[in-house]
Formats: sequence, C-alpha cells, structure tokens
Amino acid sequence: MYAKNKPLYPFGHGLSYTKFEYSNLEIRKENSRAIVSFDVKNSGGSDGDEVVQVYVSHVGSEVERPVKELKGFSRIHVKKRRNYKSRYS
Repeated sequence: MYAKNKPLYPFGHGLSYTKFEYSNLEIRKENSRAIVSFDVKNSGGSDGDEVVQVYVSHVGSEVERPVKELKGFSRIHVKKRRNYKSRYS
C-alpha cells in the first residue's frame, strides 16, 4: 500500500478488443468538494466496456497516507468511435 516501486502492470490492467483514450481532464472546486471530469473515447473498431478509475494523492499530508487512493470508479459501455463524458465528485 505504501510501496514506491513501480508495478509491472497498472491496477485494473486487462485485455480489451478495443482501445480507449482519455482527454480533457478538468479538476475544479465546487463548495468544499473537488469535481473531476474527463472524456473517454473508444477509438477502436469495436464497442467495449472500460472501468474508469479516479485516484488522488495527498501531497504534504501531516499523517501518513497511501501514495494513491482510489476515490471513484465505474464501468462504462462506449460504442466504437464514440465519446463518454465522465464526472466524479
């Protein structure tokens, strides 16, 4: 959980019959909450599912925290060559 070495494969890594691209990352503060939004594009030739994951880091925390913490995730279905707008708060 607190390891600093790089894993062989990223968490959630798996095989797919299509390719996904992430873009337009936006992080903003709304009241006391952080709002994270981004686009997921299925740039491949097949419809497919993707598990979208949002991680945060607490830089300069006074208490020891994990290097990355999973704060949100969802499984989405994106048709080939289409975009999906994802938002987490």
